[in-house]
Amino acid sequence: MQTGWTVSEMAATAQTRRGVVFAGASIACFLVSSAFALFLFARQGWFGAGDLRAFFFYSFVLALLLGVLSAGLTPVLWKRSLGVAYVGSGLLGIGAGFGFTVGILLLFGQAFGAWSIPVLQCWLAGGVAGGIVAALSSERHQGQRALMGIGSLLVALALLWLGYSPLLSAVRHDQHLTVTFGRLVSTSSTMVVEDPRGLTSNDEKELLRQADFSGKVVIEGASASNTTQSPLARVLVVADGPIQSRVRLRQPDGTTVAYIQTAEGFRMIPANARTLDRGIELWPSEGNPKITMFSVEMAGGGGRSSGGTAFVWD
Repeated sequence: MQTGWTVSEMAATAQTRRGVVFAGASIACFLVSSAFALFLFARQGWFGAGDLRAFFFYSFVLALLLGVLSAGLTPVLWKRSLGVAYVGSGLLGIGAGFGFTVGILLLFGQAFGAWSIPVLQCWLAGGVAGGIVAALSSERHQGQRALMGIGSLLVALALLWLGYSPLLSAVRHDQHLTVTFGRLVSTSSTMVVEDPRGLTSNDEKELLRQADFSGKVVIEGASASNTTQSPLARVLVVADGPIQSRVRLRQPDGTTVAYIQTAEGFRMIPANARTLDRGIELWPSEGNPKITMFSVEMAGGGGRSSGGTAFVWD
């Protein structure tokens, strides 16, 4: 009767367990990521479904990466406790999903925003699922592991769902941007803002006062861009005549600025305000130079923008 393990048998057993962890984490990660993506595509009427082939490829790479990480780390966590194994494996999955997404973003730059679905959400869900399955591969605590694993997965997915929007906004530097357009119609020694619809904020008017601006400004309209509700950013564009050529203004980073047209171009108030790489563009309409068009670059890259008519000059 055999009463102990030889060194080679113990090594073989450990290797087998790592293989089980690798396979379980990889398969769970790929299946959950893919299922999440299919759900999102179905919810939007399969718009952009051509992205699926690329998504499956990158999800497969993520699944292999998570499998390797889990096979190396999860056996170490087993030696601690069941709770440590689940928490550690879950955090490993979140880190793998987030880190992989950031890596793809750095690799492809603005082209990353061309995805038709929020891939970060899919890969975070897949990472969490893969991590939990890796922890479930433990041979200890047989009676508790399934129940605790299911509970951990549900809690992790709930936290992911609640925290996804703020996390995505932070990664993409998304913000709720309101651009207001004002036309300088006359000069005077005092500042007058004619805004019957109440489109301008007190902060924007205060910026004009700080710049010693004088004259009568008629507010033409306003436009709100991007999908999040916070942080808030505002831009007041004041022009005194038709735009002769395309102009690019930098978007503020979660703050309020004013752009005032001068002979040298548009002056930003305050001059040291935080700005993003995204722009607000103004240009004369091809059919009528007395009409000034605008576009606002959206968060996430991919060339997406919103816009319309900014000014109509007499």
